[in-house]
Amino acid sequence: MTIDFDTAIARFDRCTFSRVWTIDFPVGRARAADLIPIWSDGRSAVYSVASRRPGCLSSAPLRR
Repeated sequence: MTIDFDTAIARFDRCTFSRVWTIDFPVGRARAADLIPIWSDGRSAVYSVASRRPGCLSSAPLRR
């Protein structure tokens, strides 16, 4: 099964993961209101998930 990048960014489990690392995609390519870029080297980027989605065990904002 293949999932395109935009679908993967929209659907990854924000209840489990507080960070997402995109490899071979420039910073800003992961377009989601709750993702904040925290590191980039031009070809890859790490994003922090700004807040938990409803339905997670903890809905408290994540620490940065």
